[in-house]
Amino acid sequence: MTLLHLFLFFMSIFLPSFFGSEQGPVARNAAKLQTCGQLTDSGNKVSRIIGGTVANTFPPWYVALVKPETRYAPNYSVACGAALITSKHVVTAGHCYLSPIPHKDDLVVVINLTDRCKRDGTILETADLKIHEHYHGMDFIPKNDIALIYLKEEVSNMPVCLPSKGRYAGYTGQIFGFGSTVARSIYPCKMMYSDVNIIPKKDCVKGMTLEMAQKTICAGHLNGRKDACDGDSGGPLIVQNKNNGAYELIGIVSYGDGCGRANNPGIYTDVTKRGFLPWVLKHIGDAKPSGSADNVVSHPTKPEKPTLDNSPSFAGIDYKPPPETRPTGAAMADQMTPHPNMDAQQSRREMQAAFQAACYRQKAAGMDFRM
Repeated sequence: MTLLHLFLFFMSIFLPSFFGSEQGPVARNAAKLQTCGQLTDSGNKVSRIIGGTVANTFPPWYVALVKPETRYAPNYSVACGAALITSKHVVTAGHCYLSPIPHKDDLVVVINLTDRCKRDGTILETADLKIHEHYHGMDFIPKNDIALIYLKEEVSNMPVCLPSKGRYAGYTGQIFGFGSTVARSIYPCKMMYSDVNIIPKKDCVKGMTLEMAQKTICAGHLNGRKDACDGDSGGPLIVQNKNNGAYELIGIVSYGDGCGRANNPGIYTDVTKRGFLPWVLKHIGDAKPSGSADNVVSHPTKPEKPTLDNSPSFAGIDYKPPPETRPTGAAMADQMTPHPNMDAQQSRREMQAAFQAACYRQKAAGMDFRM
C-alpha cells in the first residue's frame, strides 16, 4: 500500500466526524433540530400573558387540558396547560387532576389550540394517566407536582426537547398558556406568551422547605409585571439551547403567590437532570425521548389538599392562608366517601364534584384557589 493510499484511508475515517457527518456533532445537532424544540410561525398573533407583547410563533408541543363539560360548548374552558415530549407522551402538573381519585378522562387533551373561543384545536384520546406516586398538596404547596398523560395514538406535532443540563439560572425562559392576564380576570380567547428570567434559588426560597427548593425552579421578574397566572398550571417553561437553538422543557407551571407580584416569582416543577427528568424518562419507557436523554409507578396517593392552577405564572396555588384557617385534605376526603350503591363512574364524579365544592367553600372563606 502506497503512502497515498494510507493517507486517503485515514482521511476517510477522521474527516467525516470532524466536519459533521452522520457520526459528527454537527449532524447530531442538525438531527436534533429536526425532531424537537422548533417554534413555528402559526400565522396567528399570540398575545402574551402578564406584561408581555405580541408574538407570531406557536409552540407545536403546547397541549391544552380542557374541562370536559365544555368539550361541545361554544368556547373551551382551559383548566391547565401541558407539553408534548414524545409522539405519545404529554407532561403536566399533578395538581391539574385535583379529584381524590384522578382519572385520565377528568380533562380533555387538545393540541394545536390557539384560540379557545374558536375551538381551533384537535382533541386527542388518552390511554392512561400517571401522577407522581409521591404527589400531594399539603399546605397548598404541591410537592412532586408532575404527571404524564399517555396518548392512544401517536401525533405528528414536533415535541419540545427534554433538558440537556441541570442548571439554567441566568437564562431567559418562555411560558405559554390561556390563563388570566390579570389575577382573577376573565381568561383570554387567544394563547398568551411571556418571557421570564430563571432566578437563582437563593433569591426565592423564602417560605419553601429545602425539599421544595431542590425540586422546583423559580422564574419571573423580581420587580413583578411578567408572570403566569390563573389557568396556566401545568404549562411548559422552556429555554433555548445556546448551542443548537432548540427549545428545551425545564419546568412546569406549579404555584405562586399572586400574579406578577414584586419579589414573588413563579414556582415551577423542575424537569431538569437535577429534578424530575429521571422520573420522566423512567415513565415513558421505550418511547424515544425528544432531544435529551427513567417508567411510572402506580397512581398517586390521595391529595391532602386541593391544588389547582394557582400559579404566579401559569400555576398551582396562589395564596397561602394562615395555618389555623387551613382544613386538612384528609378531613375533606372523609366527607366524600362514595355510596356503596353507586357505580364506579358515578361515584368518581360525585366525589370530584364534592371535592371541587369543598375547594370553592375554602376560597369563599379567604383561601385563594385558581379554579
